[in-house]
Amino acid sequence: MKEGSSPAPSPANFLGVPGCGDRLRRHWTNSYGRPMVMDAPPALEVYYASYCAPCRLELPVLARAAEGGAAVTVIILSEEKQARRELAAASPLLAETAVARVQGDPRPVLAAAGDERALLPYSRVLGADGRICGRWHGRLTVQRIAALLKSCKG
Repeated sequence: MKEGSSPAPSPANFLGVPGCGDRLRRHWTNSYGRPMVMDAPPALEVYYASYCAPCRLELPVLARAAEGGAAVTVIILSEEKQARRELAAASPLLAETAVARVQGDPRPVLAAAGDERALLPYSRVLGADGRICGRWHGRLTVQRIAALLKSCKG
């Protein structure tokens, strides 16, 4: 870098969210009782089923967020092998960090995650302490992810 020039913007903060990409390590338990380590609070959990067309359409946005430093965990609700192939095509990082919750009927998993309507696509944002501080029904955009993550400050 030349003297006097400003550094290039960090891809880890592409969403403009303070703390996004800082790589802080937080330990907590998700709604299924599974111990989790999140690299950058707040953390976005996205519920995914390969039969859900809007879920598949949001994969490039999720890949961009994950590769940009946001803590994104995809919860697979159906056909794990197919879902992992779809995730890997969008981003190997998404496929590696995905958690399978395949049980046949996804409604109990969605209800346990706070989605009383049991409709996909569904996403939620968790704070560093594991509390739910944001929910979204519908297809995610970069702007929506940024808004959800910003709602979880503190």
